[in-house]
Parts: sequence; structure tokens; C-alpha cells
Amino acid sequence: MVDVPSLARLRRRALLAGLGAVIGGGAACADVVPSVETPPAGVPDPASPAPQPEPQVQAPPERERWIWVQNNAGEEVAVAYRAGQNYNVAALVRLQRLFRDLRAETAGPIPPLLVDMLSLLQERFGYTRPLKLISGYRTPATNAMLPFAAPNSLHMRGMAADIIVPGFSQTDVVNQAMALSNMLGFMGIGWYGSFTHVDIGPKANWARMIN
Repeated sequence: MVDVPSLARLRRRALLAGLGAVIGGGAACADVVPSVETPPAGVPDPASPAPQPEPQVQAPPERERWIWVQNNAGEEVAVAYRAGQNYNVAALVRLQRLFRDLRAETAGPIPPLLVDMLSLLQERFGYTRPLKLISGYRTPATNAMLPFAAPNSLHMRGMAADIIVPGFSQTDVVNQAMALSNMLGFMGIGWYGSFTHVDIGPKANWARMIN
């Protein structure tokens, strides 16, 4: 006969052996945890956040240059005629008409350099009022009929303008124009008492009173 206490001890040993197998198997399973592989260089990791695009650097806007002019017919143009080194052709066409010979109703050439010089001069007084254009382009016939007009006047080539700056004396206008001429090394500046002559020819200055 089998001893009952011996049988109970055998059962306990079998139970403990089974638990040991389960525990041992669990430990073995714990050792076989799959490793996380690092993707090769150059291959995006799906778990990583998507790279953000670099911000685009915007070029600063080109500076615009303005001019505000009124002619003797009361016509007025205030326009940005240039941005950086690029001239606005439509703006120059408007200025060309504004600077026309009012007696002959004829438009002549308008060099962008003349517009630049008048704009720089206007900038010295602030853009608070228009330049008053007394004379811009002249046909040879108009030039011939004007007293004191030089036979070879640059007005006939569209390279000169007679102006006043409302609210400022002609002394102020002439002084500012001559300062600009001295700085740039060219421009003819003439003081005619009631208006100031500005041209884009060689550097020169003169005074002539016209009543």
C-alpha cells in the first residue's frame, strides 16, 4: 500500500514542479523580447515627427521713388515712377504729357534722369506740396519766341525744367538745387528771380532777373 502522507507529498512536489516550469517558462519568454532596430542613415523613421520646412527669407521690397508735379494748365501727377532700378513706363508717359509744350500742345522727350533730379530736390522739401512746373519741354518755335531763352536751350531736348516750390522762397530752392548739383557733380542751376531753372547738363550756375 502506498502511504497516504507519502502520496500527499508526491502531489505537492508535482504541483511545485509545475509552478516552477511556468515561472521558468515566463523568465525564458522575458528574455526573448524583440529589439527595436534603428533605421539606416537616410531612411526616415516612421516614429519620428516629420521634418519642418525651413522658413523662406523674403527679399525686402524695392524702394519706390515718387514725384508730385503740377503744370501751368493745372494738371497734376503724383506717382511712384520708379522701384529700385526699374522705371514705371506708364508713369513716365503720364509725366511726359504733363511736361509737354502747352503752347504747341506737343510732348517731347522726358529723360528719367531729369525726373530723378526733380524727385531728389522735392525730397529735400518733403512731399507735402507739388513742384509747380513753369516750363518743361519746348518746341524750337516756342523757345524762339521767349525772351532770354538760350538758342540751344536744353528745354528743347526735354532735359530742363523751370520750377517753383510753393511756400518756399526761390533762394531756398536755388540753394537746395545747388547743394544737390555740388554733391552729384553735374546739373545746371539758374536763378531767374520768380522761378528756378534745373537741367541735367554739365555743372553750371547763373542768375538772371526777369520781371
